[in-house]
Amino acid sequence: MENKITKKKSFLNDTFLFSILSVALGLLVGAIALILSGHNPITVYAALIDGIIGKPKYMAWTIIRATPLILTGLSIAFAFKTGLFNIGAEGQFIVGSLVAVLVGFKWEGGIYTLVLACVVGIVTTFSSVAVALIIVAFSKNAKQASSISPIVAVPLSFIAGAFIPLPDCVIATINNQQIQIYEILPWNQAITAIRQVLTYGQGLDAIFMNLIIILIMGIILLAISVLLFNRKISRES
Repeated sequence: MENKITKKKSFLNDTFLFSILSVALGLLVGAIALILSGHNPITVYAALIDGIIGKPKYMAWTIIRATPLILTGLSIAFAFKTGLFNIGAEGQFIVGSLVAVLVGFKWEGGIYTLVLACVVGIVTTFSSVAVALIIVAFSKNAKQASSISPIVAVPLSFIAGAFIPLPDCVIATINNQQIQIYEILPWNQAITAIRQVLTYGQGLDAIFMNLIIILIMGIILLAISVLLFNRKISRES
C-alpha cells in the first residue's frame, strides 16, 4: 500500500511526466471538441503538425509567435515557484510589448522633451510609492503584499488609461472644461503629460498644470500612506 502511494506521489512530482500528461489531456479534449463539431481530429492534428514543422520557414514563424507566450508563461512559473500569486501575466505581456515599441520610438522635441518626460516620471513616483505603502499597511507580511500588488497595479493601469482609451465619465465642468473621473488619478495626468511632450513635442507650459495635479495628488496619497503605515507599526509594536 505504501509503495503504491509513493509511486503515485513520485509520478505527480515528476515535472516532465506531468507535462506530458497535460499535453495528452489537452489533445484528447481538443479531439472530443473536433468530433462534436463534425471534424476529423487526425486530419486537423496532421495539418497542425505540418503547419509547425512542415517547412523551415514554418518552424521559424512558430518560434517567433510562440516566444512571447513562452516568456509570459515563464514569468508566471517563476512567481509560482517562489510561492507568490500572480494574476498580472497579461499586464506583463502588454507592458513588455509597450517597452519594445518605446525602444524604437522616435520622440518629438529632442533631448528637452525627453528630460521633461523623465521629470514627469520622477514626480509620479511619489504617488506610486504611496500606493505601495498603503498595500504594505494592509498586509500581514511581505508575501501577502507581493500578492496584493498586481491585483492593485494591473486594474489601476487600465483605469489610468495606460493601455486603452477611456470612455467619457464626467464628474464636473469648470470653465466649460469637462473633468473626467479618472483625471483625478496622478497616473492619468502623467500619461497625458508624457504623450504631450514625446508624441507632440510640446514644452513645459503645456504640461505645467498636469505636473501640479500630479504633485498635489502625490503629496495627499503619500500623507495618507505614511499615516496608515505608522498606525500599522504602532499596532505591531
